[in-house]
Amino acid sequence: MEMAYDYAGKRDHWAQFDPSVHMEMIRAHEREAELRRKAAQQQKMGELAAKERERQEKKREQKSGEGACSASDTDTDTDASDGRASDEERVDEGEQLSIGQDVKAPAGKAKSSVRNLRIREDTAKYLLNLDVNSAYYDPKTRAMRENPLPGSAVDDRFAGDNFQRASGDAAKLAALQLYELEAFEKGQNMQLNADPTTVEMMNRIYREKKEKLKSTRSNTILDKYGGQEHMEAPPKELLFAQSESYVEYDRSGGVLQGQEKVVARSKYEEDVYTHNHNEIWGSFFDRATFRWGYADDHSTLRNSYSTGAAGRRAREMAAAALKQPPSNGSAAASQQAGQLADKSSAALEQRALYGTGEVLGDAPLDQDKLKAAMAAEVARREQGAPAVDDRKRKYNSMQAEEVTAETMEAYYRSKARAEDPMAGL
Repeated sequence: MEMAYDYAGKRDHWAQFDPSVHMEMIRAHEREAELRRKAAQQQKMGELAAKERERQEKKREQKSGEGACSASDTDTDTDASDGRASDEERVDEGEQLSIGQDVKAPAGKAKSSVRNLRIREDTAKYLLNLDVNSAYYDPKTRAMRENPLPGSAVDDRFAGDNFQRASGDAAKLAALQLYELEAFEKGQNMQLNADPTTVEMMNRIYREKKEKLKSTRSNTILDKYGGQEHMEAPPKELLFAQSESYVEYDRSGGVLQGQEKVVARSKYEEDVYTHNHNEIWGSFFDRATFRWGYADDHSTLRNSYSTGAAGRRAREMAAAALKQPPSNGSAAASQQAGQLADKSSAALEQRALYGTGEVLGDAPLDQDKLKAAMAAEVARREQGAPAVDDRKRKYNSMQAEEVTAETMEAYYRSKARAEDPMAGL
């Protein structure tokens, strides 16, 4: 075979490779394997022939001793039975050697062990639930960790490998293994597989001493500080808030049936009664003074002390006395009573509710100016804001007008408030 002497040809690992040479190597290996197989077979046949010769010799020895005494006859029978037993043991041994070995496997192949074999009368794991969305079955390890029938009661049926690992004595065995590891770390040499009885006894002694020490420590603390009454556990029905009331919930946590829907409460405190009141602030509205108050005594002063039904009757009598005209008396007395009646019947000044600023807060109101301001405010609202051309503005048009207390009062009185619940009355 010609070889290329360029850069790639000089570095080619498969240069001048002949496939026929490789095939010759394969045939050589096959011949070697065949020789080894024949040698192993001859050795096995020789061993079987030697065993057969030993068996024939034993039989001849047994036949030669038939003319002996009765004691020797008994011994011969026993030897014969031993010979038959040895033949049966040899057959059982041969059967045991063939377990786990493939029938068609050649001689010298490694034996495979079989795990997780089940009794033929039992139902297979993967046949308990044929739903494709049920528990997963691993065919390689023959394991099904989850329960194939989660809704059924756990009895003698298969409930999953995880359940079997956590049931029975599996937890105790895990505790013993953990105790063995902890004891080994502390210098004690114990083997659970070699001597399980010693490990079990040592673990029992360790648990008894631990419980005794724990109870002694708790009793010492209770004797010193007290509090035994708090250590008593309440009944189970109170501990887990269990009751006989039946309630059904949906997937989102809402109540379907069995319980009335709870009314949503505000984040603020509700139904809080202060200062001897039986009603909350805002439960009463006085139309005469346009104020909120308490419904139990009709008091319009917040955080005032409650006077009850007697205070409500006194306020009603005072309001009725102010509304009655005077029967007799001087002109000054009649004029004063009229002013009080007009003041009680008139609505409260709007600036007392909404405020007018620091300068106009205490300014007195002139009734004539107030009427004029009311008329001007009504006219302004009816006409609307006029469209003013900037080219025709006067010199002082941008100057702010003077705001008086009467103007602010007229603005507040004519302003419409949709959020006011008493605006339509």
